[in-house]
Amino acid sequence: MAERIITVALNPAIDRNMYFGHFSTGTLNRTVRKTLLSVGSKAMNVACVVRAYGGNSACLFFSGGTGGEFLEKKLEEAGVLSIKVPTSCGVRENIKIFDADGVQTEANDSGGPYSESEFREIEDHLRSLADKKTVFVFSGSLPAGCPLDYYGSLIEIVKEAGSYAVLDCDGEPLKNGLRACPVLIKPNLRELEELLSVRLESIEDAKNAVRTAAEKFHTDVVGTLGEHGSVFSSKDGDVYTVRCQEQIKPAGLAGAGDTYLGVYCTERYIRGSTAEVSLKYAASAAAAKIQVPGTGIPDGPEMRRYYDRIEVRRV
Repeated sequence: MAERIITVALNPAIDRNMYFGHFSTGTLNRTVRKTLLSVGSKAMNVACVVRAYGGNSACLFFSGGTGGEFLEKKLEEAGVLSIKVPTSCGVRENIKIFDADGVQTEANDSGGPYSESEFREIEDHLRSLADKKTVFVFSGSLPAGCPLDYYGSLIEIVKEAGSYAVLDCDGEPLKNGLRACPVLIKPNLRELEELLSVRLESIEDAKNAVRTAAEKFHTDVVGTLGEHGSVFSSKDGDVYTVRCQEQIKPAGLAGAGDTYLGVYCTERYIRGSTAEVSLKYAASAAAAKIQVPGTGIPDGPEMRRYYDRIEVRRV
């Protein structure tokens, strides 16, 4: 089994979370509470979850300017090793607007463009880090100017050295990345629909879609379905549904998918747990995460709290 998880953030970001009593376009709005800066990178979130769960994690990312310093500090506070590629481009910033009703409006920067030499440095790091004891999680969007098949190129680099490669993205980067056959992908309902060019209108449709994706792309697939739980299919056709038997009132949904992925990878590839056990721990951790408001991450015991209330059923 592997010993560490390295996540790769090609488009790191800072989220600027702004809170309003009422928000209207075309006029002046003033916040009603202090603006909160937080890590806005899926790959960084996964690395922080792995560490909080007790795993060994690091994050490879572009870092520049005060934004890069902020991300480095947050990773250090979480106990995650930073593997930095310096860039003059800086780090993008996303704006998250919340009104009094909890409605969220987002304005995300594209990020980049990074230079060819900076991308080559990412590749050099992967070649030096990749081995049979490492799981790489490629997660999040690609920056402006980055080839849409770049994830596939990076997956081929680490697979050649015997590493596990996990992919969590959407659209064309996902479709192109699948050509390199990662060991696992984690699409949500919308991403499944885009990947297979289908409309999914029921849980049964979702189960069939996850099974189809696993067979078509020769990879394990976890389809996360929000309040309806998740569906897993191995590339060999073993399909499981995953649900929490307890009704949980969420304080927020952001980060639940990253939490699920970080815990699943730790259990499955680091600790050698079966798919069923890994799914139970992952769903338990996601259930704990949605009760933590904002960007907070539950600790290890909290992530395991719902384990006995997670139902994993083979179908």
